[in-house]
Amino acid sequence: MFRHLAICFGLSITSSAVAAPFDASLQALLEMDIQLDEHTPVAQEEQVLRDAFQDMVDAYQELRVEIARATAEEDGLDADGVDAQVAALEHLAYAIETSAIPSTYTDEQAANYSDALAGEAEGLRAQAAAMTGEGDEVAVLLLEGERAMEREDAAEALEIYLAAADHGDAGERAAFAHYKAAWCYRALGRQEAARASMAVAASGSTGPLRQQSLADLASWHVDAGLKREGRRLFRELEALQAWRDLLR
Repeated sequence: MFRHLAICFGLSITSSAVAAPFDASLQALLEMDIQLDEHTPVAQEEQVLRDAFQDMVDAYQELRVEIARATAEEDGLDADGVDAQVAALEHLAYAIETSAIPSTYTDEQAANYSDALAGEAEGLRAQAAAMTGEGDEVAVLLLEGERAMEREDAAEALEIYLAAADHGDAGERAAFAHYKAAWCYRALGRQEAARASMAVAASGSTGPLRQQSLADLASWHVDAGLKREGRRLFRELEALQAWRDLLR
């Protein structure tokens, strides 16, 4: 069983570009440290890992809002804000890339999970590159989608995310784009389209993104009174055990 979830970076932010008032929050994100001791049941490893990822992502989202509030100009973030968000994205990518894998996984599951972590880390680094004007078209689209969501323009964000998902170079990032599109549909009141898009995200992903997609799918089906349809969908996604676990 893994004993330490590698979310503790052991890094310090020394760049003068990462300035107050958000440098302390950035450092707090980098120092997130989640421990498992010898008494942690093996069955809980995966849940602890999922919770850790969610805590880390929540901390980043809060930091992003803080950075935007502190450094926003009329046409977007100023230079310090861009530098701070790039630093946060790069260190978040490092945390994901080096995270532990549950000991209950088979060699094949572990390899797939490791590949998924690497893919998500690559996606975060692409977002960072896009912020500095060095990213590819898909990374730029994903970043533009995030900015549209920050402006609470779900319709514009949806259009952007769908363009990213359909881009010829999207690769594994297409699943992430569909995941974000699902939330746009939901914000627009298009619940059936939201569930369909989230199902595409779940079917095209592995690792934490698949876990979160399945969790959202289960919740949305239950909320809509569609348990029978949800169970059928999870069977098609080869995730019946996840359906049972999520409904407990």
